[in-house]
Amino acid sequence: MKATITIDTSQFQSALQEYVKWSTRALPEILNKKAKLIAGHAYHLTPKADRAAIMNEMGLFVSAQVTNRKTGKVRNKYDLNDRRIIAGLMYVRAKRAGNKLNTYKEYKAGALKYAANRLTAIGTLASGWVDSIRKLAAAVSEGVGNVQWKPHKGKGIASPAVNGWNPTCEFSYNLTERKNGQLVIDPRCETALQMAFDAEAASMMSYIALKMQAKADMINAK
Repeated sequence: MKATITIDTSQFQSALQEYVKWSTRALPEILNKKAKLIAGHAYHLTPKADRAAIMNEMGLFVSAQVTNRKTGKVRNKYDLNDRRIIAGLMYVRAKRAGNKLNTYKEYKAGALKYAANRLTAIGTLASGWVDSIRKLAAAVSEGVGNVQWKPHKGKGIASPAVNGWNPTCEFSYNLTERKNGQLVIDPRCETALQMAFDAEAASMMSYIALKMQAKADMINAK
């Protein structure tokens, strides 16, 4: 069973109906453009962990920097101020999950890797929107804007609108996790998407108001 996000699009749909009356673009282009803006806005509204905060929480620090002789790329080597902090956390999580409990020594040995993985995962929550943004941007012949390509487990899928009797545009966020045997999407993504839809609805209403005012000014000038 797929994970789902439930949001209220009534304000957006109402604004879109009025916007179409004032826009010179074809409906499929409007739908694709708005979907791209919404997905991009949701991407930027999806929380991203603060690197410095994570390092402080984990007691992690950069112990050295290593340069790859072939590529010239520099990578950080990390160490921990106190591995017992993360070792204890890992132990508790394993116990709650009902996993087999290894020795404390084994948990302590894996603490550094656990902390480094936390840093690697920064931005992956937002990355669930990336593929959708990329496909929608291509559909309207635009760039993706300030979107970074982060590694991610899931891929957002978009189906841009095309000319036809009833054009529709769809996009998805497919980065899920399993909780209590079910696939779920982080609720912060749902909040981000709702805010993105509401913001675009407000933007369209502002556009309509400007167009109406401009028309009124033309009539009054005659």
